[in-house]
Amino acid sequence: HLNRRVISKRMQAASSESPETFTQAELEAYFTRIGYAGPREPTLETLNAIIFAHITSIPFENLDMAMGVRYHAWPRDSYRKIVQRGRGGYCFEQNGMLFALLQTAGFTVQLTMCRARFNRPPGFIGGRSHGVVIVIFDGREYLVDCAFGGCSLMCAMPIEEGEYATPEGPHRLVRENTSLVHQALLGTWTDLYLIDDVRAETLPCDLDFHHWYTSTSPQAMLWGRLIVAMPNRHGGRTTLVNTELKQRGADGRAVVRVLASMGELLAALRDCFHIDLPADTVFVNPALF
Repeated sequence: HLNRRVISKRMQAASSESPETFTQAELEAYFTRIGYAGPREPTLETLNAIIFAHITSIPFENLDMAMGVRYHAWPRDSYRKIVQRGRGGYCFEQNGMLFALLQTAGFTVQLTMCRARFNRPPGFIGGRSHGVVIVIFDGREYLVDCAFGGCSLMCAMPIEEGEYATPEGPHRLVRENTSLVHQALLGTWTDLYLIDDVRAETLPCDLDFHHWYTSTSPQAMLWGRLIVAMPNRHGGRTTLVNTELKQRGADGRAVVRVLASMGELLAALRDCFHIDLPADTVFVNPALF
C-alpha cells in the first residue's frame, strides 16, 4: 500500500488550486464558519475543540440527493458548499473536506473507508460506504468522524479496543475477528460501522468515486431518504428524517412533530439547521410532499 508519508508529500506538493488542498486563508474562513477562535497548534486538545465547533455548526444532510442534484465530493467542492454557501453535507463531503483542512492546519492525517452497519442485521458485511479521518499523534491513531448522521463523534476516539466517553454519551470499539466495530450506546450497544483496515489508505479521488454510488444507488443507505441532523452546543440534538422532526433536549426528552407541508419543511431547515433553501425548491424523494 501507499504509506501515509508518500500521500502526505503528494498532497503538500499539490497547488493551492487543487481540489485536495487549502490555503491558510481558506482555513481561517472555515474556522469563522464554525465559530472557532481557539489555539492553532496541532494538538489533541485543539483537534477536539475544532471537532466540537464543526459538528455543532455544520449539519449532517443529504438534501442534494433528495433534490436529485448530481454533484462531486472533492474537498474543494465540499468547501464551496459548506463553508462558502453555508450548507452541510454527509460523510464524504464533511470528512473529506475536514481531512484536507486539518492537513493545512499541520495535523498528520489520512482517510480510510469503513463498512456501514447501522440498521443492518448483526454481523452484516457490506461494501465500504463510509469515509472517516484518522489523525495520528506520536504514532497513536485517532478516529475523527463528523458525519455519521445522528451518531457522529463529537471528539476524537483512539482506534483501540475500549469504551470512550463523548459529549453525547459512550462509544466503544470492540473486536470482531481481525476488525474493530464502532458502537454507540443508544439504549443498547448498537453497531455503527466496521473498521477493518485503517492502513488501507484512501485518497480524495476515492471519496468522489464512492460518493457516486452512495448518492445514486437505490441500495445505498442514504438513497430515497431525506436526513438532516445536528447536535446542540449545550446538549441535545435535532434530527429530521423525511417529514419527522425530532428535537431532543439536554435532559433526553424529545419533542416530535410531523411536518405537513413544503413550507413547514423549508422553515424547519432554516430555523433548526440554518439551511436557507429557495421557496421553489423541489424534492424528488417520494417520501416527501
